Amino acid sequence: MVLARKMKTRWNTEIKNALAENRLLIISPFTKEKRVVRKTAKIRNEYILKISDKIVAANTTPGGQLDTLLKKNQNIVKTVYLTEKNNV
Repeated sequence: MVLARKMKTRWNTEIKNALAENRLLIISPFTKEKRVVRKTAKIRNEYILKISDKIVAANTTPGGQLDTLLKKNQNIVKTVYLTEKNNV
C-alpha cells in the first residue's frame, strides 16, 4: 500500500493483521514534516512506478495525473484497476 500522505500512527485490525502476517507492505516516501502537493505526489508516483512490477490502482480519476502516468507507462509496468471507470 502506498500512502498518499505521511505514515499513519493508528491502523485498523485488518491492516495490522496483514502486516503481522507479511501480506502487506506500506510505503510512504514522506516524513511527517513533508506537505504533499501536486509536485511531491508526482515524484512519489514516479518512484513507485520505477520500483514496481505490478500496480493495483484502487481509485484514480480517468485522465487524472495518476491515470495518465500509468497509461503512459503501461509497457513498463502492469496496472490493474479496481474501478470499472478506468478499464478503458
